[in-house]
Amino acid sequence: MPSENKAKTLVITGGAGDIGGALITGFLAKHYQVIAVDRDQARLDALEKRDGLHTVAIDITQEDKVAELFEKTVPQIVGELGVLINGAGVMVRATPHETTFEEWRRVMSVNLDAAFLCARGAGRLMLQQGYGNIINIASMAGIKALDRRVAYCTSKAGIAHMTRVQALEWGNLGIRVNAIAPGFILGSMNADLRKDPRRYEAMNSQVPMNRFGQPEELVGPALFLASDESSYINGHVLAVDGGLLVT
Repeated sequence: MPSENKAKTLVITGGAGDIGGALITGFLAKHYQVIAVDRDQARLDALEKRDGLHTVAIDITQEDKVAELFEKTVPQIVGELGVLINGAGVMVRATPHETTFEEWRRVMSVNLDAAFLCARGAGRLMLQQGYGNIINIASMAGIKALDRRVAYCTSKAGIAHMTRVQALEWGNLGIRVNAIAPGFILGSMNADLRKDPRRYEAMNSQVPMNRFGQPEELVGPALFLASDESSYINGHVLAVDGGLLVT
């Protein structure tokens, strides 16, 4: 079996978020050196200080900042890079006719443009190494249409297809690229919806397991895709959704 992840090092964007925090804990437990990237310095400062965890506060929608991250900062902190998880994301809830172009651009900028910039930066570094692994966080919303989330759904559909193209281009160069498509995961993005009992129950009823997932339930799939246990998986979008997409 080929050994791709020679360096147990991880860069994760959106590292101060709900899913990011769970993934950081999971990868640290497997003795990875982790660089958590987020634009919010205060949220990074609030992360539990643990051995192996490094934090970098930058705006990943800025091309020059991302270039510096992968050309200078990452090599200085961890040397070679084994894994990138593109986890940063935002959501705007509005109907298609109410969504402003400013809102559309903000969602695309964070969810899709920044993921492209980070994957490109990590990809260039990994090509120099001859190995690497990229995991893009997509969403079941990129496959299943959801109301009042036209920008979010479109951006996540873009993430899924970007994953396939990157896998096609880089697969024979030692870099695997896959994606995880979470379903309804408990967190700040849906906290307002869950305050409405009827809406919360309606969302639960769409899921065959009849519940939201926990952020920690994404850790196992991410570790699997980051490891040599998935050495022949490339260009796959793995749904972690309690069965939501079968309904």
